Amino acid sequence: MPSWSHEFERDFHRISVEVLSLLLSHHHFIDALSSDTNLLTKYAPFLWLNPPSGKWFTSESQYEHIQSTVSTLGHVLPRPTSLPLTWQSRLVSHLEENRIKLIGLCVEGVAGTFAQFHEKKDHICHYNTLWGVTTVIHSMSAASSSTHMALLQNNSLRLVCQVFEFLTKHRRFTDAEFKIAITGLISVAAYFTWVMQHGHSYIYDLLGYQLMPLLLKATKHAVGEAEKYIMDVLHIMTSRLGYASILKRCRKAIPHAERMGLIEYLNSCDDIEEESLRTSWMDFRNIMLHRTNIFLKYIYTACGNEKSTYLQCSTKPKIAPAQLMCCSGCQFMLYCSHTCQKDDWKLGHRSLCKEIKRMKKDGISLPLSESDKTAMDIFAESFVNGYEDLETKWEVLKSQYIEEYGHDTEWPLVMCLDYRTRKQSPTLFVDSSRSFDDGSEMFDNLVSKAHAGLGTLVHWSLPNDGPDAFGKLELFEY
Repeated sequence: MPSWSHEFERDFHRISVEVLSLLLSHHHFIDALSSDTNLLTKYAPFLWLNPPSGKWFTSESQYEHIQSTVSTLGHVLPRPTSLPLTWQSRLVSHLEENRIKLIGLCVEGVAGTFAQFHEKKDHICHYNTLWGVTTVIHSMSAASSSTHMALLQNNSLRLVCQVFEFLTKHRRFTDAEFKIAITGLISVAAYFTWVMQHGHSYIYDLLGYQLMPLLLKATKHAVGEAEKYIMDVLHIMTSRLGYASILKRCRKAIPHAERMGLIEYLNSCDDIEEESLRTSWMDFRNIMLHRTNIFLKYIYTACGNEKSTYLQCSTKPKIAPAQLMCCSGCQFMLYCSHTCQKDDWKLGHRSLCKEIKRMKKDGISLPLSESDKTAMDIFAESFVNGYEDLETKWEVLKSQYIEEYGHDTEWPLVMCLDYRTRKQSPTLFVDSSRSFDDGSEMFDNLVSKAHAGLGTLVHWSLPNDGPDAFGKLELFEY
């Protein structure tokens, strides 16, 4: 391998990268070569991230270099689901320090594939490049938080959606091409599943990049293991339909599915594997329609104008979440009319709008919006007031809780509604109000009213980044 200088023959560089790519596509060679202290953690990264320059280094040779590099990294980087080996940690650290170059390779790899795809009859190398790019993005995002943020700042979500769209285009495949294309599809879906669990706003962004139509197309062509990964993406989105913003964008998928004939297609599936995928889609559809109908039954709307939500908005016609309009600046807050949007701009959304745009630029997951909070208030109220036999079930749950933990007169019990579920109704359980004590005056007032028998404490929660959840404690006259 060369020293840390550029004084070596260009052919040596090209051949070294190609030979490494061929060898490292086999696990037994990875084990053998990783025994060298510096080979895969120092010398090889230098070759990958520092391609030669000059007149001879054409766009074609540059693309070939990227092809070899990303496919090699796709094999040697640690899997997001496993602990990295010592040499893999060193490799990740080296790539993290040079993340700008790495991101550039990923972007150029996708652009080069799109540009040169029709120039060759053998497309295996192109599909392999897209698989490598997606795997590198996923692996480095999971292994390095700084690289994850840098990738988001460089719009990795849109880039992977473009790869997804390319892989789902209808075309004739050879058996070998189809196999590697499905592998790429699995890699894309695995990244979506991972990133969705790190912030609801990432789901919102992906939906803006036409994720739903692409999932519908992928469903029609999914085979074998790919079905499982499509289901994983669908399950996460189903459990996030408590967000008004996500519900609004997902709602557009139903007419699209009907135009594609997907509903009829899924109903005709008798295969066991497809039956599970069919069930996932139908559950998603039913919950989405159920939540949308709840909006139409209540006098409230999920308008982001907090000052007018329960005053001006309550006198207006009922509207579905798909009819709510976004703030054109931040694409974050939902409003029922231009009047409410103008009022909220004067009341403080101007500064919030700037902050949201900054967070988006930095790749940071966004907080819960007023629109989403209002939507959850609506869902919680609908459940408490409309769920059959809730009183009987609530008494049974309280008795079981008291039997297990004892009766504590100081802290009234709380009816907990957990919307981290793929069912129409939230998961119902009991907890002590002690768990929700935040020392605020509002909490003390709620507990005092519950002690006085003025109502039941109800806490709703829905998924947030990581293991935590968004939640709100309220008192219902129940």
